Amino acid sequence: MAGRQAYSIVEYYAEHEGYRCGYCKNSNTNFSHGMWAHSLTVQDYQNLIDRGWRRSGCYCYKPTMNQTCCPQYTIK
Repeated sequence: MAGRQAYSIVEYYAEHEGYRCGYCKNSNTNFSHGMWAHSLTVQDYQNLIDRGWRRSGCYCYKPTMNQTCCPQYTIK
């Protein structure tokens, strides 16, 4: 498909106020930025991963490491 460009379409959600942590179960202690990826190019997805974003299905999120109770670190 020469000449056809791929685009990412996302719906960004501002930083979440504290919500219940899935690790320690404390309330209002987990913070992150998030977006719904309606479509995401491979390169855009790689760029997000390289910058600390994670994915769960179509939902992409980045923990706010200096505010969250249980920081999540990438192991490569």
